[in-house]
Amino acid sequence: MSITEKYGEGKMDIKPIRKKRVYQAIIEQIQQFIRQGQLKPGDKLPSERDLAEKFQVSRTTIKEAIAVMEAIGVLEIRPGVGTFVREIGNHFLDLNYIFGDDDTEIQELMEFRQAIEVEAAYYAAIRGTEDDKRKLTQLFSELEKEVMSGKLPAKSDFSFHMQISSMSQNALFLRIMEFISDKLFKSVTKNAVNTFAGGGDPVRVLQEHRAIYEAILSGDGGKARQAMRYHLESVIARYKGIGI
Repeated sequence: MSITEKYGEGKMDIKPIRKKRVYQAIIEQIQQFIRQGQLKPGDKLPSERDLAEKFQVSRTTIKEAIAVMEAIGVLEIRPGVGTFVREIGNHFLDLNYIFGDDDTEIQELMEFRQAIEVEAAYYAAIRGTEDDKRKLTQLFSELEKEVMSGKLPAKSDFSFHMQISSMSQNALFLRIMEFISDKLFKSVTKNAVNTFAGGGDPVRVLQEHRAIYEAILSGDGGKARQAMRYHLESVIARYKGIGI
């Protein structure tokens, strides 16, 4: 059966998108088609123009959805050939889980992160051991590799921030971060998805992390504090910019 047949004659019940966060709804529908076996590994998706017509959205929105699905490993873009479904098993990014918090919860979490992580970065810079710095270097390298290869760097980003809290050598900082680790991971993942969906430039976000990393490695607590504050303020600005 061709992909056109899969989408045609009502066999795939594509619903017009009316939600504010349009690209999320598109991803959810396409992931549902894959779960149900209506789209299989190796299937080629219709063109962006065709998808835009079927979903009744702009081509820009389709590009956002495809960019996120490529980053999380659901789709593969082959230049000059098309976009294809990858072999991914049952591992999907649960957008309902990631985007479930309301705006107030997000704002409160980011304010809390600023209160903890800005100072944790300061102490990490002045207290971190050589072993700590080697671990941070490894985590930053993993983060950089994922960003430059177009992959969603949620896990490496999360680990990077947790390592900084550990480097602070303040047990309360680390315990608090561990206590909110579930919400922290959601926050980091949401920021990464937001960025790939057009809410920011992944390379620019990487540079924010590089500034934190280099300040900590140099032992400059003031610069580390400033770099972390700038990064978290930028995360908030990106959330507001895309409306999530």
